[in-house]
This record gives sequence, C-alpha cells and structure tokens, in this order.
Amino acid sequence: MESQCPQGENIRRFLTDLGTRREELSMSDVTITNADYRSTILSSIPPWLKSYATNLQVSASVRDLMYEIEPDILIHMISEEYDQVMREKSMQSG
Repeated sequence: MESQCPQGENIRRFLTDLGTRREELSMSDVTITNADYRSTILSSIPPWLKSYATNLQVSASVRDLMYEIEPDILIHMISEEYDQVMREKSMQSG
C-alpha cells in the first residue's frame, strides 16, 4: 500500500487500481483500516491533489472534529477534481 502515482499517470485509474489492491489484500486476510487507507491515498497522489483532499477533510470536520471522510468517497472526490482539471487543461491547450 506504499504506492506512488507516477507523474503523468491517470489519477482516477491509479486510485481504482489502489482500491483493487486493497480488496486483494483483504481477501488474503490482510486488514487495512480506513485511516491507513486514507493515509495511503493522500501519500500516493500529487501534492496539488493532496492539498485539495486535505481541504475536503478540514471542511468536512468543521461540524464534527472526529469526522473522517470514507476512503471510497475521498477517492471519488479526488477523481472528480482530477477529471475537472484535466478537462480545463484540455480546453486551454485545444
């Protein structure tokens, strides 16, 4: 789970593969807590997306300091942000 998304790699695909690896480990009786999985997600993505994801967590915990975004929701939100940024870059260069 110490993966790092290679520069230029599709983040959505990378995070999907990361989830698949977590499921494979789970089937082998290796337990990865949500906290560990969130940490892996954040440490494996580029800094600009890590900043975005960290801000999501901070915003979500305003009402409840103990609230932690579920990893699957975090992955979805990071993937959506990545897709949006890629669309904007595509429109600027095209």
